[in-house]
Amino acid sequence: FEARSYVQGSRLAVVLSQSHMEQAVVTVKVPGYAYEGHDGVGRYTAARRDEGVKVEAPRHALVFLTWSKVG
Repeated sequence: FEARSYVQGSRLAVVLSQSHMEQAVVTVKVPGYAYEGHDGVGRYTAARRDEGVKVEAPRHALVFLTWSKVG
């Protein structure tokens, strides 16, 4: 996966993409932030796992995860 993060005020967005494998899996953890939700393009899945979010995505999918600062 390639990932980029963007912060605006108390919110954080993580954008994931991958083009190297037919299908890839990653768990994203963001300490100090609470997971809000996801959106994306392509046949991806995103599911909360413990303190992170497990993302499975095929080649050329884009996944957007959003978080809010805790405290």
